[in-house]
Amino acid sequence: MVRYDPPEAARSDVMLGLVGKSITFDSGGLSLKPATSMEDMKGDMAGGAGTLHGIGALAALNMPVRALAVLAAAENLPDGNAFRPGDILTAANGKTIEIINTDAEGRLVLADALCYARREGATHVLDLATLTGAMELALGDLYAGFFANDDTWRDQIVAAGERSGDLVWPFPLHERYRRYVDSTFADLKNSSDLRKGHRAGCEVPRGIRRRRPLGARRHGRPWLSRAIARRLLPGSGGNGVRRAADRRARDELRVNYDLSDEQELLRRTVREFAETRVAPVAEELDREERFPYELVAELADLGLMGIRSPSSTAARAPTPCLTRLRSRS
Repeated sequence: MVRYDPPEAARSDVMLGLVGKSITFDSGGLSLKPATSMEDMKGDMAGGAGTLHGIGALAALNMPVRALAVLAAAENLPDGNAFRPGDILTAANGKTIEIINTDAEGRLVLADALCYARREGATHVLDLATLTGAMELALGDLYAGFFANDDTWRDQIVAAGERSGDLVWPFPLHERYRRYVDSTFADLKNSSDLRKGHRAGCEVPRGIRRRRPLGARRHGRPWLSRAIARRLLPGSGGNGVRRAADRRARDELRVNYDLSDEQELLRRTVREFAETRVAPVAEELDREERFPYELVAELADLGLMGIRSPSSTAARAPTPCLTRLRSRS
C-alpha cells in the first residue's frame, strides 16, 4: 500500500482509494488458459501499474487530495496447493465464495484489496483491473467499461475521462443480476455459467461480486470498478492514470489552479495543434498503423518536443518553446 498525504488537503473528509489488480502472471491456474497469447498474461498487472502511477501523478502534480493505493499482487499458476474448482474461500470481510473457475482470480484478490482500502479510510474508491475481455468485445478499443454504485461519483469519473481523453462508459448493475452469482454452498460464487447477453454472464458477475462485499451503497461510500482488459499493454498510453490525476477535480475540491500567461499560451497552442492537425488525421493513422512523422516534425518546430513542465521552469528564463510561441503569437 502507498499513501499520499499532502500538507494542505482541500478536504479532510475525503480520501481517494485507488485499487489495482496486480497479477504478475496469470496462467488461469487449474482452469488453464489456452496457449495462444498466454505470453501476454505478464500484463495482468496493468491495473496495479495504473494505480501506482496514478497516485504518483497525484503527488507529482501536488494535488491537494489525500489518497492511498492498494496493489493486489499475486501469481496464478497450477500447483499442488493452488485452489481448485469447488473450493470455498472466505474473503477478508467474512463472505464465503465458491470457486467455479480458477481463472476468475482477479475479482477475488480485488475484493480483499477493496475491503482493505475501506478499512484504511478510503471514502471514494476506484479500482482498475484487466479482468475480462468482455468489455473490449462490447466497446472496442476506444471506451473502457465500468460499474459504479453512486451516480455522482459515476458522473465525475465520466467527466474526468472526457477531459483527459481516457473515455469510459457505464454498465448496468441491477439487483436482478445477483442470480448470476448465487451459490448453493457459499454466499456467492466467483463466476457464472449463465451466458445471457452473450458475455454478460462473464462481466456482470465480477461487478456484483465486488459490490456485495463492500456494502458501499448501504453505507454511502462511492465505489467504481473499471475494466481495462488489454488496455495497458504497449501502445495504450497509460490508460487510467490520466483520469486518476485529472486536474479538473479542483472544481469539486474548490482549489484554485489559475494559469500564468505563459502557461495559458502553451495550453492554447497545444490544444489548437491537437484540434487542427492531429484530430483530422488520427483515425486514418490508426487504421493504417502509420507513424505520424510530419506531425512530430511540426511539434519539434514549435519546440513542443520534450519540454519541461511550467512548474519546473517557474522563476527561470523562458524555455525555447515559450520563446518560439511568443514570436508566433
